[in-house]
Amino acid sequence: MVAVIDSGIDLGHEDLAANLWTNPGEIPGNGIDDDGNGYVDDVNGWDFSRDDSDPSDTETGCGGHGTHTSGTIGAVGDNGLGITGINWDIQIMPLKAARTVLFSCALADADILEAIQYAANNGALLSNNSYGGPSPSQAIEDAIRASRSLFVAAAGNDGTNNDTIPQYPASYQLDNIVSVAATDHDDILASFSNFGTNSVDLGAPGVSILSTVPGGYSAAFSGTSMASPHVVGAAALLLSADPTLTPNELKWRLMQGTDNIGIQTVTGGRLNAYEALMLPPPDVTIDVTPLGPTTVSSGQTIDYRVTVTNTSIANQTVAASVVAVKPDGYELTLQSKTLNMTAGASLSASFSVKVPPNVRPGEYHIVGRAENSDLDEDLVVYDIIL
Repeated sequence: MVAVIDSGIDLGHEDLAANLWTNPGEIPGNGIDDDGNGYVDDVNGWDFSRDDSDPSDTETGCGGHGTHTSGTIGAVGDNGLGITGINWDIQIMPLKAARTVLFSCALADADILEAIQYAANNGALLSNNSYGGPSPSQAIEDAIRASRSLFVAAAGNDGTNNDTIPQYPASYQLDNIVSVAATDHDDILASFSNFGTNSVDLGAPGVSILSTVPGGYSAAFSGTSMASPHVVGAAALLLSADPTLTPNELKWRLMQGTDNIGIQTVTGGRLNAYEALMLPPPDVTIDVTPLGPTTVSSGQTIDYRVTVTNTSIANQTVAASVVAVKPDGYELTLQSKTLNMTAGASLSASFSVKVPPNVRPGEYHIVGRAENSDLDEDLVVYDIIL
């Protein structure tokens, strides 16, 4: 399932209607919050900008932006109509956070924050975020970190370097964010596209992109807004091939699979969905398994077993750690160690770690992290409640 945080979607568009997410816990039109998630009649998503259950793309100042990004991700294929999305068979969750303000399209931080939380709480594994601005928000950064999903964001259309002039949310330094620049038909960076060798991950097509617009039509738009949904669609293809992929494994595959065209991004490359699909497994994997109770109090111990495997044919120096992550983004490192691993080696060890007396109470997710020069991978294994 893909959440599209944007201006909404033309819910009746013939190229999109069949791929819209439907909330299985909600009964349409009865005026009751059937699934108890705090939103009444949220059958196909929610309009956070106007606080109602209709996420239709009707904001004149936004020009059909959300419908266009949605079509690139998942317009229905092989139906003899309009265009075809990157992923033909997908569930798109429209989360409307943009509205017309003084003839322009604008999003409020509060609406973005609520949309991110809604997507996470309702099971979205991916989100497209084709918006941005110069001002960071700690609350939004924490929500993205806590979402346990891949958050794909447009780098921006100012033609500037995000390393020195950050654009948010693309510039938050989080493992589960993929920042996307735009490339053109000559396979070079688009003239308007932001870039950054430390802050923008890869490029994707973003010039004269034909996709769906309200009213059942198609139109060509340009922008990093159009590049980002190409990456989301490719990530959805990866998940369809292997539903067990974690957000960091998805990001690793998307970045490792790029074609290097020499653009100013982390990878220097442009998205190649086929290569991302065909990549072998990452060099290093980490697995964390609980060995005892997962409900503990301050001063008690957490027991778990960690297995780190070097799947490659080369020796690796690996930074391995186990971290407890609270839903608000707060982290507590339980264990960390640098390992020199020979090719094909697997190392396992059991640990008992005492919960510090000053730890914040609440539910935590235990995450194993293994990092080398090519990989930053997470695997959420189990929950503990402190």
